[in-house]
Amino acid sequence: MSFYVALSFLHGYWQDNLNFKQHLQDFLNSNLERIEQKLALGQQSLKEIGHRDCDWEKARKFYRERVGSAYLFDLGYWHMSNQDYIKGTLTLISDRAADRVLDFGGGIGTHAIAAALCPQVEQVVYCDLNPINFSLVQSRAGKLGLSDKISCCLEVYPTEVFEAIIC
Repeated sequence: MSFYVALSFLHGYWQDNLNFKQHLQDFLNSNLERIEQKLALGQQSLKEIGHRDCDWEKARKFYRERVGSAYLFDLGYWHMSNQDYIKGTLTLISDRAADRVLDFGGGIGTHAIAAALCPQVEQVVYCDLNPINFSLVQSRAGKLGLSDKISCCLEVYPTEVFEAIIC
């Protein structure tokens, strides 16, 4: 059995990154040409914004006020240009994830969506400091019919229990 047949429920990723460009276009109310242009420049744009900060309050402020939507393009470009790496992580998810899964620092939601598409996963909790990423993933989950399976949050309580954690 080929890799792609075994993971047929992830066909949308192999075909078009789970329709990421269209989701981003709809979410930002932009045209495809502008989205592709920003994706091509995304990684460099984020590098220019600044360095990461270890103070959680400063990190939240950094992601909300300085990073904003730039991370959408950085991560989008990275995911689309590193499909072999992403394929490996999605394979791990499909092999290991079950029941309740946490995607911590979930970015554009590729891994949360992949986990939600796994038949053995009942719920995915997506958590990210960036409220724009958070809103994009909620939008993507809705467009893919996964809103009942993916819940989004900005923080996770230390008492929560998960069978798998993606980070």
